Amino acid sequence: NRILDVLDDGKGHIWIGTDHNGLFIYDISNGTITNLVEDRNSSSAIASNNISCLYLDDDGVVWLGHNKKGISYYHYSFHSIVNIEHPESRDVSVILEDSKGHIWLGTDGKGLFLKRNERDEEVKQQYINSPVVSLLEDRKGRIWIGTYLDGLYCYDNGNYKHFTIENSLLASNDIWCLKEDRYGNLWIGSLGGAIQCLRNGMESFYSLETQCIDVKHPLDMYYDGGDKLYIATVHGLYVVDIKTNNCIGLFGNKSATQGF
Repeated sequence: NRILDVLDDGKGHIWIGTDHNGLFIYDISNGTITNLVEDRNSSSAIASNNISCLYLDDDGVVWLGHNKKGISYYHYSFHSIVNIEHPESRDVSVILEDSKGHIWLGTDGKGLFLKRNERDEEVKQQYINSPVVSLLEDRKGRIWIGTYLDGLYCYDNGNYKHFTIENSLLASNDIWCLKEDRYGNLWIGSLGGAIQCLRNGMESFYSLETQCIDVKHPLDMYYDGGDKLYIATVHGLYVVDIKTNNCIGLFGNKSATQGF
């Protein structure tokens, strides 16, 4: 009942990060579940029982972001989990590996940090000091950084651009989730501010289009690689057809009899 993130590692296991209950690993082939918890007497145990995010990079390394305890990472070639705790980047809320192999760490309260690779002990703080909620690299190699209360940043070739409700058509300064579709359109989910789309080729944030006006509190988005964008909210699941912009809502009921 305290699940914060779920990850399929592509090797037959589902990783489940929880709040205060540690890490659960579900083996799809035999149905067994292994619970890994913090052990201060063991250097190979996970750093904490509060796992806020999970991420699988292109090398098959699984990353764990902890609340107050930095990050951990694991690969099947290792014998144990490796923990890294940096004094300034302990509250890791979101992780991204870019196309150059760099690891971006968004934190809750300490801003944005960058690791050159998983074995690099050096963690450098970036331009942004605000709480980071979402990260995305688009097909042009730009890094988009969604923050809480401080709008949306774009890192492009060493330079940062900053977009807020004051200098753009952003519906909110709380950018909760980001996705790019197969057409290169950027989809933005903001807390309390609906779903917006920046069409590929449109550089001005005064050209943002608002979609699914009934959606006010998106928590996460999933793109299926085709024409469907799924939006998880506090009020149910919404599905957007990115070609027609048609948006439908799917809702549950108390008896759990309403299906999709």
